[in-house]
Amino acid sequence: MEYNLKDKYILQLNEKEKALETKDLNIFYGEKQALFDGNLQFERYKITSLIGASGSGKSTFLRSLNRMNEGVADVKGSILYRG
Repeated sequence: MEYNLKDKYILQLNEKEKALETKDLNIFYGEKQALFDGNLQFERYKITSLIGASGSGKSTFLRSLNRMNEGVADVKGSILYRG
């Protein structure tokens, strides 16, 4: 099952309110694409949760943020910390 975050609603925040942002994040395991065009914004001083079905890419997405996928998965796109 494939998920495309591009078609989802994204709350637009002011630059000074963003803690973390991903732009066009694509993650590949070899030829298999696990995440498609991930565009998310996380607001400062807020608790955020990722909720989804098993296999929907939650762990893959989080591992790309903390670089646990380095050397295992090919991550393309931008991850911006505080803008």
